[in-house]
Amino acid sequence: MPNLSMSGPCRVLALSALALLPAASAQVSLKLPANYLSRFSSTELAASTDSGFGVRYFPLPFGADWRLSVVRNEKYVEYNVSTRQNDTTYAAGVYSNGYAAEAGIPTAQVTHDPWRGVQYGALLRGGGASSRVTAGYALTALEGRVRVLNNVGVAVQGDLTAPYTQSEAGGSVSQALTPQASVRLGASARLFTFPAQGQAQGSVDLNPALDLNPAPGVNVSVAHFERQAVGSAPVGDLNYGDYRETSASAAYRLSAPLGSPEFGVAMLRSSLTRSWTGETTALRGDVLLRAGDLPSLLGPSIGYQWGKTPESGRWLLSLTFAPR
Repeated sequence: MPNLSMSGPCRVLALSALALLPAASAQVSLKLPANYLSRFSSTELAASTDSGFGVRYFPLPFGADWRLSVVRNEKYVEYNVSTRQNDTTYAAGVYSNGYAAEAGIPTAQVTHDPWRGVQYGALLRGGGASSRVTAGYALTALEGRVRVLNNVGVAVQGDLTAPYTQSEAGGSVSQALTPQASVRLGASARLFTFPAQGQAQGSVDLNPALDLNPAPGVNVSVAHFERQAVGSAPVGDLNYGDYRETSASAAYRLSAPLGSPEFGVAMLRSSLTRSWTGETTALRGDVLLRAGDLPSLLGPSIGYQWGKTPESGRWLLSLTFAPR
């Protein structure tokens, strides 16, 4: 792992992160955990011209669900391990900084964030990204559908040290219109204040969606994401900013795989995504295969992105997955 040694405020964050890490040791056993094969359902094979080549979230054969990622990007390799136990995420390694970046982001993280209750965390990062420690509390309302979070923390990025507060509330509702149609609406609002810098930023997210099942095996989804922000945040990683994106997808799941029951085409899918903020549009087509006892469907995805400038145009080639 790259050297994460730091000085000044970052050293305080590093010591805080290490203090939160549990003293644990893992004994390797030749006997696989009972649920080991089911863990592969969230493993991702990366084979893409814009997100690298390798594997993400590969399950290690331990009782605890540790995941390994190793992905080759254009100029660097991201490699990391992570797990989530008792509402706590532990992670360490080099993480993605974008496919064409010069280097990845060295990271060590401990984050305890249950849906409700005491919250705390430490995130230590190099490569120009921000590091921070936080503590707070989350409560829920309306039978757990709404979550209210209040945190205090200290963020460090470059020469900047910024104590801050975070207040956030969010939730979602869904409603079936007919047996074949339903709507969803997610919403959240947040406020960051930075007393030492005399700055604050508030933002609101809205995420409406429509799901249709007009025929057996056919699913059509349309969703929109809208974020409006006011004010400014001195820490780049906490600056949410405005964003708008609309997406639509259509999928057809065959009643029986086209080919043999053990290997054949099981689903056809296409999607269209428009980033109104980035002024780009991407169209993708997927062919998903059922292969033996693999817990997920997988197959090639071919697409093209275009935008306002000639540099925005590029092919999108990758492997894609879907629940079996």
